[in-house]
Amino acid sequence: MRLPTLLCFVLLVGCACCLPALLADDAKPPKDAKDDSKLLEGSWKVVALEADGRKTPAKELKGMRWSFKGLEVQIADAGEKSAGKSSLKLDSSKTPKQIDLVVSEGPQKGKTMQGIFKFEKDRLVICLRGLEAAKKGRPKEFMTEADSSLGMITLERVKE
Repeated sequence: MRLPTLLCFVLLVGCACCLPALLADDAKPPKDAKDDSKLLEGSWKVVALEADGRKTPAKELKGMRWSFKGLEVQIADAGEKSAGKSSLKLDSSKTPKQIDLVVSEGPQKGKTMQGIFKFEKDRLVICLRGLEAAKKGRPKEFMTEADSSLGMITLERVKE
């Protein structure tokens, strides 16, 4: 199994992964989750992926997409139509902003991956803790390191 496929699968079944930001250069981030969910709306391509301190080569990210609609995200892996779906819980009142992905399908259905997110210009960055290490709690920084059970994904909005 190729590394990006494995990492997306791991995210869907509860291991490490993270994702990144959106926002226009002059836009201000919203104060509440409802506004953030509106900013997430649409299709995003994966431009960077890192898990446990290992970066995925850019050529292996080709075709990976995340599509947000309301408080749901549909994940498509390279060469696949759909790799899975999760519902979202956002808390924009915290610093850093918090995101939870609740697995909607498969053997990990109903389990929650805790994470943080931020908008950086035209990118969305998300850092998540894998289900197997949930006892370690929500990540506090946007970084991964070996054996941290943390993943980080950077997304760029797909231009229509």
